[in-house]
Amino acid sequence: MPFVAVLLAIAAARLIGPLDLYPSLILSLAIQALGYIGGVYYSLSYIKKAAIARDPLKCIVPSNITFTVLAALALGWSIRTLNLLDFPLVLVMVVIYFAGITVIFAVVTRQGFRRMAGDMGSRGFEVRPIPVIPISPPPVDPSL
Repeated sequence: MPFVAVLLAIAAARLIGPLDLYPSLILSLAIQALGYIGGVYYSLSYIKKAAIARDPLKCIVPSNITFTVLAALALGWSIRTLNLLDFPLVLVMVVIYFAGITVIFAVVTRQGFRRMAGDMGSRGFEVRPIPVIPISPPPVDPSL
């Protein structure tokens, strides 16, 4: 979804025409943020329909950690490839953007998985731990 949003941002920039640096950056980041948010909702709906999760609440922390790491990598890539160290105000805007989408992702993901856990009972799933089956060694034949 964020990739599609980037394509939409490029198309919007071409339709609008030349803009100064800051308005074009704000437009691009806003459209990309919508792509991230749309991607989160799409992923949550897909997980709800297709995945089997005994405890969706345990998916919150790994999802948030993974997204945070990926967002940090994207931030680092953006700083390096766009030479953002030469443009301090743009750097601050991009850092705030990545921090914002990370927080929004965390909030939406937490709400989505909590809703999913609440819906499990109404969808016929009983939320209970997986039973542990004790394994005992085979019996020894005393005649041997």
